[in-house]
Amino acid sequence: MNEFRPPSAPPPWIVSETPPARPASRGHRWPIVAVIASAVVAAGAGAGAVAWAQQTETPPAIASAPALPAQQDPVPGPTTDEPYPEPEPEAAALAELERISAQDLTATQMTGQYVAQLASKTPGIKDPLQLAADGTHTFRATDILLEHQRLRADPQFDDAQIVLLKSTTFGKRQLYRGQPLYITFAIAGFDEKNDVLGWCSNHFPGYSGDSLLNLCTARRLQP
Repeated sequence: MNEFRPPSAPPPWIVSETPPARPASRGHRWPIVAVIASAVVAAGAGAGAVAWAQQTETPPAIASAPALPAQQDPVPGPTTDEPYPEPEPEAAALAELERISAQDLTATQMTGQYVAQLASKTPGIKDPLQLAADGTHTFRATDILLEHQRLRADPQFDDAQIVLLKSTTFGKRQLYRGQPLYITFAIAGFDEKNDVLGWCSNHFPGYSGDSLLNLCTARRLQP
């Protein structure tokens, strides 16, 4: 029989697999891997915080475009249903004087004959021997037109042709203070000046001297 022998110490080349005991520590320590992971997470969190701060930072103010004025409603123009405003009486009278004088000019022959001048005025002229419609001695275009129309329609002048001519369309082309005169003539085939003066006396009885000459006087109608 073999004699039992207790095992001897292992040979020195055999390494024990049992890890040596670690000394006890006073506090809990994170494993190295956990520490590294925490550092990575912290670094990532720091970068994210910076990026978030950059994104949420209030951007610089941008100059806004000037506000446009409020659109206003267009002013309504005249419609076809509304009548056009009438011209001013003075302008209308002046236009009518122009129309009549232009029409009579084409119908009047000028051969240097004698004619009776019944009126001679321009807007703004003063006649101390006559009264205008407003009771003054200053005649406007409306007064001149009314005077000519009365003379033209007066039946006592049926033996003559009553015409209206501008002083700038015959003879010396006269102006009164830079303005043409509107002159009413009676053409009745007078042979000489005395024929005109006799005609004036017959048609304006009760007047003589300067008063008669202010109403009717002899002229020659030169082209």
